[in-house]
Amino acid sequence: MLWLVVGQSEVSQRQRRGKRPLLFKALQVLLGLMVGLSLSECIVRTSARWLATRHDIETGAFIEDWRRVHVPALNPRIGYQMAPNLDIQFYGAELQTNSRGLRAPEVARSPADGTLRIVGLGDSVMLGWGVAQDEHCLARLEAELSGRLSDVKVETINFATAGYDTVQEYYVLRDEALAYDPDVIIVGFVGNDFERDNFIIKEPWLKTPLWSLNYASFVLQRRLAADSLDPKAIVDWRVYQDPGSFHPTTVWTALDGIASLGRSAAVPVVVVLDSRYQMDIASHAEVAAHCRKQGMHVLDLHALLRGAALDELAQRALPRDEPAWDAHARLFQLTHDGHPNELWHELTATLVADLLVREGLVGSASQSAPTAGERVARALEAADWSRTEEVSYVVGSPDERHGLWLVGGRGDGLHRRVGLGGRRGRQTVFMDGEQTGYLYFQVHDTFHFGRPGTLRVTIDYFDDGAEDVFLDYAGSAAPASDEPAEPYRRVAVGGRGGRSVWKSATVDLPHAVLANAQNHRADFRLVAEGTPLTIAAVRIARRSP
Repeated sequence: MLWLVVGQSEVSQRQRRGKRPLLFKALQVLLGLMVGLSLSECIVRTSARWLATRHDIETGAFIEDWRRVHVPALNPRIGYQMAPNLDIQFYGAELQTNSRGLRAPEVARSPADGTLRIVGLGDSVMLGWGVAQDEHCLARLEAELSGRLSDVKVETINFATAGYDTVQEYYVLRDEALAYDPDVIIVGFVGNDFERDNFIIKEPWLKTPLWSLNYASFVLQRRLAADSLDPKAIVDWRVYQDPGSFHPTTVWTALDGIASLGRSAAVPVVVVLDSRYQMDIASHAEVAAHCRKQGMHVLDLHALLRGAALDELAQRALPRDEPAWDAHARLFQLTHDGHPNELWHELTATLVADLLVREGLVGSASQSAPTAGERVARALEAADWSRTEEVSYVVGSPDERHGLWLVGGRGDGLHRRVGLGGRRGRQTVFMDGEQTGYLYFQVHDTFHFGRPGTLRVTIDYFDDGAEDVFLDYAGSAAPASDEPAEPYRRVAVGGRGGRSVWKSATVDLPHAVLANAQNHRADFRLVAEGTPLTIAAVRIARRSP
């Protein structure tokens, strides 16, 4: 009996000794996984900016694909951001971003002494979709205030990104923009901010607080399920919520959160309502009232960008039988897109500057500045080219678009900026599989529209190919012809001999009608095959019969 008890004891001891190494190994594996996961999480979070730089866009390239200029933001509540270090053509305009992916110069987190720093939040409108790098509202505001406030350095930082809604903007402010120690916060609000961001996945596969797992799931989901997803989809930030924290889910709670962040940081918040369209007015009035209750300052552009002066401006700039609202919308729209144009950004920057100075948010202006009404009067004068003998488009000049501008920027009108032979120019970009490029131009309607007349066109172009250059314009067969104008009457401009020098050529356009009848609502286009065409200047003058 004793030997049986002893034997059983020895077996039990061997079993326990056998279990200890297994348990120890299991604990080692579990600890290793925890350490590895923690290390991965630290690496992902600290290297978020580095990972976001992984894009393959060449400098100066023309990009129409929204996805190529945006990357996932590893902060899942924001979802996505613009790729850093961009220097491209995006929807017909230059777009540069800094190392953070902002449409702004490189900037330190802490402002220098004597600096007035303004941060802007918004979507494609505040971003300046379709306008040049120095022509969006915040860049204009920086220049405007710099002219008024001589005792401070004014600095604006544009945190806007195409597609963002007010919920994302709350998180950008909380997690990003406030770290830059702003003196003023400007929030752009448009009608579609009541809607969910279009550029997101409706239901991510993985919903965890760990950025590393979420990012790995996102990459896998995009690779395996790309065909079933919105082609512009990124990630849904709303599914990542920390218990007990404030997380806005509607435009109202997001606006409340932005107001609360401003109050906590003792930074005034200005909400700019873009009410260019009739459908936005009622909803924006409600937003304006809500924001004022929260202590935010409100600039409602509907009341300020309407009135007799702008009615006259719309009539001059758009001499066609159009409903009043269509005319005003087009007055402030890009010719090829529904986004605001340079005039809207200029007037909005002026109105924001007026509000900031009037309500004492940036100190007192040391220099007088034209009022918004005076700016409108100037715009009225600039919109009337009927008494001008010549209009021009000169690449890179301070007055680049002088009654004549380059349009297109999409489809068969792709172009990019280049530097050749000591001059800045615009160059055609071929569509896939094509060997013909076009540069589309629009002449201001008050200079010439709808009536046959002879115009003389002078073009500066680069001689770097062997193919001729042509010009297609809308013209009639005779001065008093009843036949409709042909939208693509062709004349030869000049030849190219591959000498790599700049040349100037002049051609007459008989019976030119110019009725915005070409693609992109253009009046005429320059055409070249084989070698891309580069131009530096185009001038159009009236010619007596």
